Amino acid sequence: MEPLTILTFTLALAAFAALGMDAAFRVAGRPNRGLSVATALLALSHVVLVWHVRYDWSLTKALDHGTAVFVLFHIVLALLLVVPWLSNEIAERIAPATFALVSIAAVPAPFRYADVAPFRIPMTLLFVALLVGIGCARSQASKRSVQSLPVIGTKRSALFTLGQSWRPEIEGEFRETQVTVHFRDGILDVVADMVDDDVFSDATAHNQRTWELGDAFEVFVRREDSLAYTEVHLTPNDKKLHLRFDDEEHHKRIDGIDSVVADPGRIDGRAERTDDGWRARVRIPFDARPGDVLAVSFCRYDATRGREPVLSSSSPHPVLAFHRPLEWARVRIVD
Repeated sequence: MEPLTILTFTLALAAFAALGMDAAFRVAGRPNRGLSVATALLALSHVVLVWHVRYDWSLTKALDHGTAVFVLFHIVLALLLVVPWLSNEIAERIAPATFALVSIAAVPAPFRYADVAPFRIPMTLLFVALLVGIGCARSQASKRSVQSLPVIGTKRSALFTLGQSWRPEIEGEFRETQVTVHFRDGILDVVADMVDDDVFSDATAHNQRTWELGDAFEVFVRREDSLAYTEVHLTPNDKKLHLRFDDEEHHKRIDGIDSVVADPGRIDGRAERTDDGWRARVRIPFDARPGDVLAVSFCRYDATRGREPVLSSSSPHPVLAFHRPLEWARVRIVD
């Protein structure tokens, strides 16, 4: 085997190993940007050598191996080059997916091409080891994550405060909201205390577009193991909006709320005035039991006559969009 060929595919093994370790670290919740950068540099060096050794810098030769393989090869390289500069949340999903894409092409390569046949055993052993490592990392991360979650139950509550994470600075008109959450007998029990200078709602019936009619408190909830979620609004004059969505993109596929409204009578909602604003209590029947994990978010439209409403959320949304379940808080139900 030619020295450059040995170097080319040794770099491939090194890049593959680094990518697998990077994926495992990210899945485990311990991202290492240095490792991601090293992975990208190893992969880039391998690709440059492939162009030199196997393709002779000829696009025609490169495409002889198949257009799909060529495109996949360079898409993977592009992903590896951008991963170090992505947010940890995004990179945590992309790194394992990139490892899977690389595995599809890299693992069979020594069995397809005679000149790299000596790499069959090292590649196979490395692939198995990395696969086991990523699986163990995912399992441990899941256990740690669930054990460290806030818990809610009959006698246990979680406390949330609302903010404006999508803004560089909080609006001057922003007013505080505190939310307390329990889970009792199949009911998600939510109480929100809101400071409000001008408490009002022009809603006249249930299942209206409450967020356009004045003050509204919102609850989003879904099971961690489900794509579907529930959205419930309550206004200061006890009008409710009850919506059901199939997944996080569902709200983009509808022309209006009529196709996703649900029975408001299933929701127990009560509002009352307080000295500095109003309190909302929302009780939502929900199919969950002790041990289950819920994703929850609490949002608010603080309307004041004569100006646009001030929006806030308990979730760290990087943009002003409440229908983003991946950013909702996770809580574990206990007895």
